[in-house]
Amino acid sequence: MSLNPVQFGTEVIDQFGRYLMTTFPIADSAMAAQVREHLTHGVGGDDRLIGKGPYVYLNRPFDQGPSVADLCADKALDLHPALKSIFAFDSVHKHQELALRSVKAGKHTVVATGTGSGKTEAFLLPIVDHALRLRDAGEPDGVVAVIVYPMNALADDQLRRLRPLLAGTRVTFGRYTGATPDEGDPEPGHLKQSRAYTKGELKLLAEGKDEKVALPWEECFSREEIRARKPRLLLTNYSQLEYLLLRDKDLELFRKAPLKFLVFDEVHSYTGVLGSEVACLIRRLRHVTGKGATDVVCIGTSATVQESDSKVDANAATRIFATRLFGVDEPTVDLV
Repeated sequence: MSLNPVQFGTEVIDQFGRYLMTTFPIADSAMAAQVREHLTHGVGGDDRLIGKGPYVYLNRPFDQGPSVADLCADKALDLHPALKSIFAFDSVHKHQELALRSVKAGKHTVVATGTGSGKTEAFLLPIVDHALRLRDAGEPDGVVAVIVYPMNALADDQLRRLRPLLAGTRVTFGRYTGATPDEGDPEPGHLKQSRAYTKGELKLLAEGKDEKVALPWEECFSREEIRARKPRLLLTNYSQLEYLLLRDKDLELFRKAPLKFLVFDEVHSYTGVLGSEVACLIRRLRHVTGKGATDVVCIGTSATVQESDSKVDANAATRIFATRLFGVDEPTVDLV
């Protein structure tokens, strides 16, 4: 018995579509009809179930904002012109623009948008802008931004994103967690000078072959290197930050540091006892660096803060939460 692979493949796809419709029924008849139509494999039609997704996307798209080039041309923002080549996007989302304007205005900012909405870029844009200006001014090394993650996996993911982004910028960065080695060189090697990654290196990184690409000159790999070079951006977690503020050999990272930004990812997780401990940690960090509440811009990101049907005003509650956590006045807090 011969097998027609094209016909067989079509039947498998159609059967899987019927399986989805019966396993996950849609109550709305009109929407169910639309989904069934799109899942049906017709001659010359799209293969909706092969290498594509999402199949049914109900979330509304994020509001579109201007391009980074347009933001750099905005005299009111006074952004560094190099940002448009570092963040080479066709355009940013509206909430990213709003967060950028808020942080540039010196407002403590909570960015509460959905997963995958670019919250990282919302705080990286003003941070990198400030670091570039310090670079051009020839200012000495020192930590400008501490970015705190609740889990090491999130810090590691951010580290991988920063490598191609900041390679060649001379804006230094480092990750200080329990996984950071005390000393030594990275296994894939370390670039001896500042340069952007080549297309071939970027392709390897996109394929997940990080072990084949040398780390950029900008990355401080070991604890020894972090202490010696004092990177502009320091990625860590709240437990490690506690240790850093207790040990003399690490305190030099923060004494008289030009700290300007303090970022807490997944800020909604800092409640209860943990929230009280982190609130004290924020105040200790400012004390060690000799900064006041108005000198360091605090930024929180979250994908879980949203309006509810209850009588609680989510926006007001979030501002009060940020006020207590960051130790700042409520009028200085913005919610995006």
